[in-house]
Amino acid sequence: MDIAELYQKAEAYHQQGDVYNAVKLCKRIIKSVPEWHLPYALLGNLYKYQRDWKATLHYNKKTVALNASDQTAWWNIGIAATALKKERIKKNVWNKFGLEDNNQKLPKLKSIRISFGKQFDILWVRPIDPVRGIIESIPSPASERRFRDVVLIDGAVAGYNVVKQKKYPVYEELGVFKRSHYRTFSCQIYIQQTEDIASLEKLCQEADLGFENWSNLTRVFVPRLEYTLPEYYGKDMMPLAANLQALHIAIAAPTLQEAEMVLRSWQVISLGYFGYLSTHL
Repeated sequence: MDIAELYQKAEAYHQQGDVYNAVKLCKRIIKSVPEWHLPYALLGNLYKYQRDWKATLHYNKKTVALNASDQTAWWNIGIAATALKKERIKKNVWNKFGLEDNNQKLPKLKSIRISFGKQFDILWVRPIDPVRGIIESIPSPASERRFRDVVLIDGAVAGYNVVKQKKYPVYEELGVFKRSHYRTFSCQIYIQQTEDIASLEKLCQEADLGFENWSNLTRVFVPRLEYTLPEYYGKDMMPLAANLQALHIAIAAPTLQEAEMVLRSWQVISLGYFGYLSTHL
């Protein structure tokens, strides 16, 4: 088997999620052809998804030393340098992309996908630089993420979030950079009318707390065509039934007392009521 075929096999292992054999083949290729940039780039990508930031930085730097035009490798260097808090390298990379100290180029919100086990969450984050964002949704407790966690974000589009018939690119989350002090609480609320949900959400916003209607789960549409990215559909595609009275909601707050306080205020305003408040993360 020649080198090109070995590389294709390593790529196939990567696509199948077989990291061990993909890494093993890439290192074998590098021993034979140390001047070829592609196996270094693949290793850099493999280690990125393993969140091994030192190895990610090492192999992507090897890649750009052999092929300075590889934009993906440069971007991966920026992610690894951010994760490792190597400010000089990070600044140099974002300067290359014209992004350093230029936050007006960042979108107000960005969709990310957090995968855990065989599940996922599609969340909104507020970008603070090209590869970090603050979570503005309330993640599922199973994801081990919190409202206002600062997370690392990949640069490759992993799908599309369809909101009100508009598509937003979805990016893979690559781990927590800074943990939030908010905790996640959930309960059933019993409402008189659908406007009561908006009323509770507004009270949470005024108290600087997170709010999420967990009754509406994200649905995924995976196209039949191979190599086509999936689309995710949120609560705007699933309107509440007119007679729906019980909802499962989540509130993110620093303490249980703050979550209870906003629910009691809402109870007085709406004449609705809430059940037992569960504590998660």
